[in-house]
Amino acid sequence: MSEFVADIEKYRQWLVDLLKSEYVILCTARSERFRDATLESISSKTGWLPQQSYFNRWLNDAGDGPLEPHLAKKRYLTDSIFPRYGHDPSLYFGIDSFGGTRSMYQSLDIECRDANRDDSKPWSALLPKLEP
Repeated sequence: MSEFVADIEKYRQWLVDLLKSEYVILCTARSERFRDATLESISSKTGWLPQQSYFNRWLNDAGDGPLEPHLAKKRYLTDSIFPRYGHDPSLYFGIDSFGGTRSMYQSLDIECRDANRDDSKPWSALLPKLEP
């Protein structure tokens, strides 16, 4: 994983540029043990860092792997983010590639969009869907 973070993982610079002026809380399912390497990689590859970051420090119910992404991110929200910044869902906007996590955000009335992986139309997944 450390090699992946350092040598292979890439970040979408258009998304970083879009978020640079926003207060960003990174919520990742990635293990806490990769926090430093991940944040160093983000900084060195993009020249930017989120204002806050949460990394997965819990095990799943079976105890044989990390807590599932949507469950870890829900805990970040309920245990840390909501108590600090408030429970008003209009304060938050999520961007996530995992459908289960997007559903979790939506269950809390937090608007969440898919992280677009088509760099030829980078912002298309973040724009509101217009009804015909």
